[in-house]
Amino acid sequence: MFKKTIEFNNQKIDITIFDSAFSEDENGIFFGHPLGNLSTDNYNDIKGSWFKIQIKPDEVIVVTDIIGAYRMYYLWIKNHLLISDDYRFLLAKISSIEINEMELAYWKTHDCTTGGKTLFKGINKFKPATETKIKLNDFSENLYFKNAILTQNNQKHTEKVYQDLDDTFSRIKQLNKKVILMFSGGKDSCLLALFLKKHEIDFTPVFLKLEPTFNQAFLDFQKVNQVSKALKMKTEIISVKFDSFSQDELNDINEIQLLDKHFTPVHFKGIVEIKKRYGKEVLVLNGSTSDSIFTFGPSENSFISYLRRYMMFKPNALISKFAVKLLNLKTKKRFKLGETEDELLLALMDEYKYCRVLDMDKTDEYYDYLYEEFLFSKSTLNTFNSLEMYAKNFTFLQGSTQQIVHNSCRYQDLKYVMPFATPGIIYATMQFRDRNLEIKQPKYCVERILKDKFSFNYNKIKLNYDKQTFSYNLDDFRNNINEAFDINLQQTISKSNKQK
Repeated sequence: MFKKTIEFNNQKIDITIFDSAFSEDENGIFFGHPLGNLSTDNYNDIKGSWFKIQIKPDEVIVVTDIIGAYRMYYLWIKNHLLISDDYRFLLAKISSIEINEMELAYWKTHDCTTGGKTLFKGINKFKPATETKIKLNDFSENLYFKNAILTQNNQKHTEKVYQDLDDTFSRIKQLNKKVILMFSGGKDSCLLALFLKKHEIDFTPVFLKLEPTFNQAFLDFQKVNQVSKALKMKTEIISVKFDSFSQDELNDINEIQLLDKHFTPVHFKGIVEIKKRYGKEVLVLNGSTSDSIFTFGPSENSFISYLRRYMMFKPNALISKFAVKLLNLKTKKRFKLGETEDELLLALMDEYKYCRVLDMDKTDEYYDYLYEEFLFSKSTLNTFNSLEMYAKNFTFLQGSTQQIVHNSCRYQDLKYVMPFATPGIIYATMQFRDRNLEIKQPKYCVERILKDKFSFNYNKIKLNYDKQTFSYNLDDFRNNINEAFDINLQQTISKSNKQK
């Protein structure tokens, strides 16, 4: 635990972080698991999930990682600034809790809040890829996210991604730690496995098997076994039972994940089991964020995902106009494609099931709120593709898929790395992504690196599925989880108010 109080005349700053520091020297205090030269002021050269605090005689500097994976919060009470890695600690300091209705609406749709706010008025996030300088009567946010002009070049894109991943695994090799690879059997985790082999890093692939299972999970289980054979490796299966959680455990996990609700808490039990089997000195590797960065979401090889990618990357095309009409017929809602740059950014921030559309039944107040929250980035970023990528950082990459990895590992004090969520890969994609090719061949970079650098043709693996039908219904489970989070939100407010 780290606690520090700083005073500038009549201004007080209290820092309470429940994690232990990763490193501490004259350049600042790092938390999380940064990879790289920590003495540099070039934050784009630091990989991993991290957060930095630097305390000077007349200012405090706070820096977040590229996607804000290591979540930090702050609260102003008059001239008193409180900073913490646990929103619940700050919530207890508020005399009367008020809900941010715009964030609540966003949370109900996307299972997370935006990059700078939370569900609770006054409790804010330090924004992703930002250096915040706090001085007497001054709180300035400086975005270190890069500007880049789009020059579509799929070969350069692929090579840059390969080089960055190779560098990441070189850094991991230097840690001399056993790696636990969360293996799904997809292209991303195959690529991570092959890089681990290339760098001769000791690793064990692990798959979390849900019990009781449902149709898609059973297909994933079979895929993992067959793809593991193709890679000539053995994947350890860790079974996690839904009914193995006590009510107290579920309440605790739901509180931790309240701002980023995830449909299943199995990651938490899975990480507990990983720690039991392999110890606390392991490094957990997770391929999460790949889809969000490369395709902005819809990466499946299906006709529906193909239409989604058209709407994502070529919203003015006839196919996109056909797709939105089809979407309106299917959902009986009123969606429209963005026309101006601002509308396209809003449609990306508030997408509907990976469809880059605006919901015409939502209020102007709601979209004005999202725009105002994102507006600060326009003072630094002046190219549309840079704004697009940061918009993805600011919204979708704040989501539960990333935070469940972060929080479940922190829950057991394990370090983790998401190798695709690096400045190098984000900027290479932002600058060189071939949008036409991405529509036809989603995540073409990953597929090309597998084939050209590792002679592994994923598409030639013949997967034979035993298609069984299970009575367990995932949709029902998701609905139950949503209800549980709604109840937990009300209990959190009630409990905090009673304590006062």
